[in-house]
Amino acid sequence: MNSITEYNNLTEQETAVLECLTHGMNNEEIAQNLTVQPCTVKAHITSILKKLIVRDRLQAAIKAINEGWFKNK
Repeated sequence: MNSITEYNNLTEQETAVLECLTHGMNNEEIAQNLTVQPCTVKAHITSILKKLIVRDRLQAAIKAINEGWFKNK
């Protein structure tokens, strides 16, 4: 699976969570930013890790940055 396909397989909410991960946010910060519960963030991260075939949130963030999926400020 190529990186564009992996990115396109993410839901809108998963994409938002992944972008927050690239900014170094923790689950609580992401939940506040997206106005959801921390358990929802955790569920999205679990799904992101499976879809991107990575082990942890750091690898997911690095992959997103390396692939240029988001513009970090």
